[in-house]
Amino acid sequence: MFVPPACEVSIQHLPALVPQPLSAHAYAQALSLLAMLLQEDQSQLIPFKNNGGVQLLAMLLRRCPPSPLTAELATVMQQIVEAVKGDRDVYIACIRYLLFDFSVWGSAPWATHVVVLRMLTEYVHSDPHFVKQHVGIRPLLQALVKVYYSEPSEYACKRDASLTEDAVAELQQSVVEMLRMLIDSERVVYRVDVSFLLSVLYMVEEAGILSSLLALIYEQCTQRRGNAAG
Repeated sequence: MFVPPACEVSIQHLPALVPQPLSAHAYAQALSLLAMLLQEDQSQLIPFKNNGGVQLLAMLLRRCPPSPLTAELATVMQQIVEAVKGDRDVYIACIRYLLFDFSVWGSAPWATHVVVLRMLTEYVHSDPHFVKQHVGIRPLLQALVKVYYSEPSEYACKRDASLTEDAVAELQQSVVEMLRMLIDSERVVYRVDVSFLLSVLYMVEEAGILSSLLALIYEQCTQRRGNAAG
């Protein structure tokens, strides 16, 4: 397949460059080209935004079988996110609906979840207020539930046999720390579904996490009561 130089390619040409049917590696290759186009030519952000690029990518990821949802693909998605920083709205949408939407990565192999969680850790440590405001706490709770499942199920990704218990414990602690950082970053709680919080309580045994979740539920209920009274 002939692939012209990046300077001769635009967003509109991408469908013709994607082989069908796609192999697992081809997803990452095709989206890597998209990342390169957006990085090298910021004018490509306009058709990407106008043509619903974020929505199309989210749809693609949700329809993917597990095999293409690789750690490589997650890394490519991060490259796309960094490439669209020139448009704040698109950047926030990519962060929220692509990179850190665990419903997108739900069927991905365990190794992919490890990569995504580590990316999220970097963002949380860099700017917890931004993550809390534009991603929210719910994705972290979704990640927490997946981390605490010990057996594969329809709700949990499949763990790689090479992942040790120490590595799992490290991820658990990482998620706990991120959750606490977001809760403590400010008193305002964004987009938190109290019923979802309640639904995950019985899945978590660590006392520190339970305490944080219960405190968050209390704060949210108190805020709602105060708003209703006002």
